[in-house]
Amino acid sequence: MRVAVADLAEPVPFPAAAERPFPPDASRRIGLRIGVELESQPASSRLVAAHLRMCLDDRRAKAVSLYTDSPGTVSVEGLDDHAFGWTFGAHGNPASGAFQNRYVVNVVIQIPDDMKALTGALRADVSVATGRVRTKVCHACARTATEFAVHALPASNAGLRAPSVRLCFAADIERFSRFSTPEAAAVQERFTDLLAQAWEHAGIAPHELDLERGGDGQAVVFPSGIDESYVIPRLVEGLARGLARINAGRDEHGVLRIRTALYRGHVAWADNGWVGHPPTAVRRLVDSPVLRRSLADHPEAGLALIISDTIYQDIVAQGFGDLPPGAFLPVQVDLPQKNFAEPAWLHVPSVPNLPSST
Repeated sequence: MRVAVADLAEPVPFPAAAERPFPPDASRRIGLRIGVELESQPASSRLVAAHLRMCLDDRRAKAVSLYTDSPGTVSVEGLDDHAFGWTFGAHGNPASGAFQNRYVVNVVIQIPDDMKALTGALRADVSVATGRVRTKVCHACARTATEFAVHALPASNAGLRAPSVRLCFAADIERFSRFSTPEAAAVQERFTDLLAQAWEHAGIAPHELDLERGGDGQAVVFPSGIDESYVIPRLVEGLARGLARINAGRDEHGVLRIRTALYRGHVAWADNGWVGHPPTAVRRLVDSPVLRRSLADHPEAGLALIISDTIYQDIVAQGFGDLPPGAFLPVQVDLPQKNFAEPAWLHVPSVPNLPSST
């Protein structure tokens, strides 16, 4: 498509993983990449700025990230809006230097869950400087915008929150209140990095997880249909190795120690999050006195894990992964004040020997 003195490529969709859990308003994300090629100018003139604008027909669709793969000065506008764009160069400074003729721009758009096609219009305008003695800047504007339609939209997120039997996980930082505010911020960063690396080690993509964050912990609902015989041993291994790596060389005050719990059962999504027994039960387990004592009784350990009896019987007792059944201790978790009483299994992994960095 030709617009003024610019050639615009058709928008090319690409996968755009969510940087945070899908919001409760049922939305999803798509990335679009657009190539822009500007015509060369006569010797008596030169390009000093280019403006690319995109307007989406459905105002519920909004740009959540705007960036470019190309070098040079660029500014963006229209974040969290259905109309947005990029400006290359500086039309207010004709002597600002060399100007590129080719650009690639990218946008990540949050779209409603019921959208079947993304439609809108593209427009490119340029600013051209003429004259050698007395410089004059002229603006070449497209007479009409060029419409586009993208049908290759990502699948609806509705299935990610469909009622089903799922694995639930919770983790809390031990004695988080002992840290000062700057220390707490640094510990939180180490904690979230640890969990993100553990998800990756277990083969779970971040955008597949529903996270509930707290100052000293996280609760997670895993996607349905995962292979727990692979995910659970890899998750525990990733946490143990990650903690050994994070805590290497730190004094007693600075080490990160966490309590973790796993529970499986049927859950459903409601207006304010997941409902059902498992999301509640996993929090009861991770906050139970028996798990707290287990970690306190092993000062050399960075991780203590408690799992439901069902997970023990289905995964650990069957010998999947590097989770020796004999290393799990049967316990009874009784919390009368919470109306909770269930059998469970405790495990404190040994600290892994990390390879030397030399």
